[in-house]
Amino acid sequence: MEQPALLTREPGSTTTTTNPNNDPPTTRPADTIKITIPDPSAANDAALVKHIVDLVNTVYTAAEAGLFGEGYRRTHEDEIRRFLGDGELVLALASLGSFDGTIEDEVVGCIRLRFSKEDGVGVGEFGMGDVRRVRCELLVSVEFEHEVKRWLQGWYERLGYRVVRRVDFGGEYPGLAGHLITKAELRIFEKVLG
Repeated sequence: MEQPALLTREPGSTTTTTNPNNDPPTTRPADTIKITIPDPSAANDAALVKHIVDLVNTVYTAAEAGLFGEGYRRTHEDEIRRFLGDGELVLALASLGSFDGTIEDEVVGCIRLRFSKEDGVGVGEFGMGDVRRVRCELLVSVEFEHEVKRWLQGWYERLGYRVVRRVDFGGEYPGLAGHLITKAELRIFEKVLG
């Protein structure tokens, strides 16, 4: 079975065009969201890799404002290619239909999903075989309350996650710690699956 195209527009393009003449729009909002783990060969799709890098960096720039210095980039092309090639990226695709009847899928979100055989913990939140616990991480400033991080922690807790450990961010991610402009800790959340 053929995989659907994951990216059919240039990265950075929008789903509607500027409309100075008040013409009818050429696309309509997403009808559905599909979740997929792409084939590892997707790592060779330069446009897809660039789109994911741009998406992740845009989201993290907004969500982690005040934590990292100017020019910080959360990810880069080599890392995303590695995650795709290893089958660790789960993509959310919006099916965007045009008024001429064509359907295009665009990556609108992603999550890295890893499975640790050592402790039976999946990192992410998707059904995965014999996983007993699911883990996620949240970087939090210890010097000020970050509104987005407070909201995320509350959301994780409403989903049934509990903080099981607090660790030094620099110890876990030494390559990123040098970009911090605040003291921060990494909160490790786990959820026990039924």
